[in-house]
Amino acid sequence: MDELYKGFFPNISGIATKKTSERDDLYNCIAWAFKDARRHWWPNKKRSYWPFDATGLSDMEAFEKWFSMDNWQEVDSINYEENAEKIALFTLERDDF
Repeated sequence: MDELYKGFFPNISGIATKKTSERDDLYNCIAWAFKDARRHWWPNKKRSYWPFDATGLSDMEAFEKWFSMDNWQEVDSINYEENAEKIALFTLERDDF
């Protein structure tokens, strides 16, 4: 995990992570989650793709809505489960910048 993110999220240091690609200006982690390495995804951001109009929604609300629309389900367990794909969403408060 990049040192930048460890600084923002110090409590995730003990969680197993797997690097799946190098940084790329073309796409981002949300795009990667939806198996799209052609576009940058972000709600309500110019020149970024989002699959629906997210006007009035916070970024996290837009993420939650799209993951739900794409048949992802929220779970309580962070433990590994065979044949299950899990994604963690982390947020930063504006004061963290």
